Amino acid sequence: MENTVSDPIRKEGNDNFFESFRTVSEQRPLSLFLGAGLDADAGFPGLLELLKPVAKDLKVSIDDKTDLFELAQFYEDKYNRNELLEKIKKRLQSSNRDSHLLSTVMQLNFRTIWTTNYDSMIEDYLKKQDTPFLKSINHNSSMKLGKMQLT
Repeated sequence: MENTVSDPIRKEGNDNFFESFRTVSEQRPLSLFLGAGLDADAGFPGLLELLKPVAKDLKVSIDDKTDLFELAQFYEDKYNRNELLEKIKKRLQSSNRDSHLLSTVMQLNFRTIWTTNYDSMIEDYLKKQDTPFLKSINHNSSMKLGKMQLT
């Protein structure tokens, strides 16, 4: 089936990606996948920084080669899941951080947002904007996958 919608994003020399993307988003429904880059833009710690207090409690050093999921599992096994979650929540306390990237992206017309992010920044933003949404989480995979359907 041939696509009859013009696609200004793919035109050479287009300097304004978001403006072009907005044009496309007004012509057809789109889904958005947001990952860790969104959190980094808002100043949230990456997984390595997030788990440094866990490593300190376990008296181990970690770096970018460390299996961080194994580290988290070891901590949970030694202490318990609630202790691990509390450690992580303490590092994420400042969840009211603003993200220029999020506010720019959210001006586009997305029907569905998919994310693996571990915080509630997207949901908090949608609530502040009085944008109704339905949230579902898939716990059946090796990673948490959240889906928000804007209504």
